[in-house]
Amino acid sequence: MGAPVRGLKRTAVSSGISDFTRSYGITGGVTDSTQMMLFTAEGLLRAYVRGSSRGICHVPSIIHHVLCGG
Repeated sequence: MGAPVRGLKRTAVSSGISDFTRSYGITGGVTDSTQMMLFTAEGLLRAYVRGSSRGICHVPSIIHHVLCGG
């Protein structure tokens, strides 16, 4: 989860994240950026499934629906 490295320069985290650490008082805390990435990934998956099953899909509409609480 990205909360422990939020705001650090790329060179400071070049080795990657190897374990969960405490952030915001909990282990594995997430940021708003993490949440937005997960919602966007969900929208892309939903768009892929809809396109595969129904043959028609407007990807931006599906991502918008997911990001706006759908």
